Amino acid sequence: MKYWRETIAVTQRILIELLRRKRSLIFWSIFPISVLILNGMILAERAKLSISKINP
Repeated sequence: MKYWRETIAVTQRILIELLRRKRSLIFWSIFPISVLILNGMILAERAKLSISKINP
């Protein structure tokens, strides 16, 4: 139980600091989305390549 309280306290502290610095909060909300989009584009391109190898 102590571990969970410490984890929640650290999480709250991080969120408070992010809210104080709006620019950092914007970055941390855009960064994961952009990584997911980039990863999806890479996977889609790799799928096209593997399909084109099967069907010449």
